[in-house]
Amino acid sequence: MYEPAGSTCRAWASPRSRRVVPAVPVIALGLLLAIAGAVAINGGYALQHTAAASLPPLSVSLRSLLVLFRNGRWSIGFFGGIAVGCCTSRR
Repeated sequence: MYEPAGSTCRAWASPRSRRVVPAVPVIALGLLLAIAGAVAINGGYALQHTAAASLPPLSVSLRSLLVLFRNGRWSIGFFGGIAVGCCTSRR
């Protein structure tokens, strides 16, 4: 590690003086978040498809889109999947 000449800062004094976050809890937290995101996205998908199966036959039209969005279970699945997708995407 680079130490500037004439440094009097205590952080440069000893490597033991700096706090280090253990890797295992950070990895465990990352895995839990990944699993929760996967469950939420797949749960939203399942909600959408079970709700759509209980609706009358749909076609590619604005009327069918309105029927889907008026169904509460389908809407929860749709917006839940969108929200989780936005929160878990990396830029």
